[in-house]
Amino acid sequence: MVLNYRTLVCIMTVIMNVGYNNVFSQSIALKSNAITLVSGIPNIGVEYTIFNKSTIEFSYYHKYFELERIGRLRFYMTQLELKNWFCREFVGAYWGSHIFFSEYNVGGINAFNLRDYRYQGLAYGGGVSLGYNFLLSKRWNIELCLGFGYLKFQYEKFDCEHCGDLIKKDDIDCIGPTKAGVNLVYLIK
Repeated sequence: MVLNYRTLVCIMTVIMNVGYNNVFSQSIALKSNAITLVSGIPNIGVEYTIFNKSTIEFSYYHKYFELERIGRLRFYMTQLELKNWFCREFVGAYWGSHIFFSEYNVGGINAFNLRDYRYQGLAYGGGVSLGYNFLLSKRWNIELCLGFGYLKFQYEKFDCEHCGDLIKKDDIDCIGPTKAGVNLVYLIK
């Protein structure tokens, strides 16, 4: 099954509507991953309680630049994660399961063999994660998380960064890290 953006939105809507009728607490959090922010990738996440000791998070990452000297990088990624907390929501340790979907177009960048080629395609997968939330104040947390799982790249390789003939079309399957984060979390109660 090929996941696309509409499929993820539908899954998220169904899960959110199920949880809406069974909310034990009204905790909602806004968050942003500092690792990707430092690398120049804006992102935002929303997480809220759906059951006792369970939350659901939806995150969105987006990057677009195209400069003649530097190259091209266009991508977006959505991620959905269900978390089960050991103590209570937004405090201490949790384990979770996540799925993600990304679409990308990159080329002309002087790294990773991207100077002379352009790659475009999809990446998707899922995995399990562990994390810990450190309380900073009543409203602010720092969250550390790491995930491991399956990742699939479907890509097309083109001869040059802006134009060129299709050289290769392929899929790559990987097992390894699928998530890493140092998240700044703002709690809305």
